[in-house]
Amino acid sequence: VGKYTFRADFDSANLSAVKQGVNLSEFQLWTRRDCQNTVNERGTRSWFYYGVAGHNGGDFIVMNIMNLNKQGRLFSQDYRPWYWFPGMSEWLPISNKCTYKRKDDDFQLRFSHKFESCDETFFAFAIPYSYSDTQAMLNHIQYTYQFYGDLPFAAAAEDGEHNGSSLRGPSSDVMPEAGSSEAGRSS
Repeated sequence: VGKYTFRADFDSANLSAVKQGVNLSEFQLWTRRDCQNTVNERGTRSWFYYGVAGHNGGDFIVMNIMNLNKQGRLFSQDYRPWYWFPGMSEWLPISNKCTYKRKDDDFQLRFSHKFESCDETFFAFAIPYSYSDTQAMLNHIQYTYQFYGDLPFAAAAEDGEHNGSSLRGPSSDVMPEAGSSEAGRSS
């Protein structure tokens, strides 16, 4: 949209549509329903997560999320969305205060951001913890406690309980094998 590229083609992203706002640096954004297009789809839109590219360092942008669930109490306490770009050591809350309003059944959130670099910048309702992050954490727990015998939840998962998912995750190469040169290191 304009010189900016908005994207949500990565784990946990949920941007549905973007339109130019009143000026070249203002945008209206819509999110997908929570768990949209899955068996767990809900009518709620509790969060957002997306990336913005095509900007220069110093560019100023205004974003209006048009269709969230009512969250006035949270934002009335000065809660702010989070942002991150490659090279940052951690996610940070945006600097400027947000404004919000209700329109019909939708909660609309408005916030601005001054880009610090030309790197793609990611915005989220809260610091994201994706499915991939969860799988890596579970692999780490399983690796850490492998010498303590079967943990009750691990045995249940291996037997096909918990929706048949394995604590090992989609790939077995996340944690080093026992006895490898990497086995004693913590990440």
